[in-house]
Amino acid sequence: MDGQNTTDNDNCDSEDVPKWINKDYLELVLKDYFKDNLIKILDFYTKLATKKGENYASLVIRVVIEYENKNLKYNIGKYIIKSSIEDDPITKKVIKEYQAFEDEMLMYGEALPKIQELMNTQNNLQEISVFPKPIYCDFKNNAIILEDLLQRGYKGADRLKGLDEQHAKLALKKLAIFHACSIILDQQDPGCFKKFDHGIYNRHSDGLNTFFCSSLHKICTTLHNFGDEFINYSKKIRNLIPHWVEKERQCYDPKPNQLNVLAHGDFWSTNIMFKYDEFDQDDESRKPLDAILIDFQFSIWASPAIDLHYFFNTSLAGLPNIDEMENYVKYYYHELLETLKLFEFKEYSKIPNFKEFLQEFWENGFHALQTAFIHKSIAFLEDSSVACPEALFCEGDKMENFEWAMINNKRIQEHWKILLPCFERKGLFDL
Repeated sequence: MDGQNTTDNDNCDSEDVPKWINKDYLELVLKDYFKDNLIKILDFYTKLATKKGENYASLVIRVVIEYENKNLKYNIGKYIIKSSIEDDPITKKVIKEYQAFEDEMLMYGEALPKIQELMNTQNNLQEISVFPKPIYCDFKNNAIILEDLLQRGYKGADRLKGLDEQHAKLALKKLAIFHACSIILDQQDPGCFKKFDHGIYNRHSDGLNTFFCSSLHKICTTLHNFGDEFINYSKKIRNLIPHWVEKERQCYDPKPNQLNVLAHGDFWSTNIMFKYDEFDQDDESRKPLDAILIDFQFSIWASPAIDLHYFFNTSLAGLPNIDEMENYVKYYYHELLETLKLFEFKEYSKIPNFKEFLQEFWENGFHALQTAFIHKSIAFLEDSSVACPEALFCEGDKMENFEWAMINNKRIQEHWKILLPCFERKGLFDL
């Protein structure tokens, strides 16, 4: 739901930055990270790191720090500070219900370092970055300080344009490595990731459910106006709405008879950054060299299908194509197995063959409905002026305006017209 993947924006107004982000605080962070008590900050600057439409769950600030170390050497450090939204009590309450910040700090403080440590045992993975380097986890202020990936040449993709095959495969390869490492760690310490159980849909909170169901009713009204052939789809979706939340929770529930991984949970183009050849200045044709995953607020122990359906239905360029999606599933599955082989994984009986894996993918296919209708509409939102956290969490005019801005999008509607018959053939409308 948010990330660090935009270019620099205008300087933050002072009211945009929490009071605790000051010289003394940043000096403490650097001293702790570099283990240097003589670090002295000379100056620092802050800028907003995300635009409207990219950030719904946190405040993301880019900070540039000029400092001297114990050797009096001048340095410039560039970092990202993610903190909880404090100015709206309802938004704050809902985010707390989802444990978004608690889980992300656990990810950066415990889970991701374990994954990195595991990767460091393999020569083929030692030089690979899957996620940004954590600098400091601040439980008092609900904040995480991370390296700023812009300084390493990583940039965000255009969420409205979507990802071509080269971008998509780079992202899926990194996802497969991330998932495979979680399988290995769970094998070594069974149940170590089960505490991550607060995904976007979960058994503990329902703060987003009003927005989801309200949007679905508006989508049904819109489909009804498409013409006779879509009236039936409108009825099918409307019949599903009372069961929608439970069916989504079932997709998110870990299943003992299926493959489970530590899923990213919010895997779409805004939460992936790409590195390009610095000498290739053509934005239209330049080829990506690498990808890094960001934003782990909704990570959850669940089926990898959660991440795959989310990605395919929010982030791919062009018109949706089920055959293309299944080809990408095959690519992801191959990369998953290749990573497991590096660790001489012993429990292959627990890994489904590809036919079984594809079956599991579609058994969790109800998530494709959710992501195609709701998350895709958010991803392709063109009128960013209506985008704000209150639009997701607070009933009223802001939610109403946001929903209609999502739905009254001709591009999205064309995607629905293609996907509805495909989803029906897959049995996704069945109760």
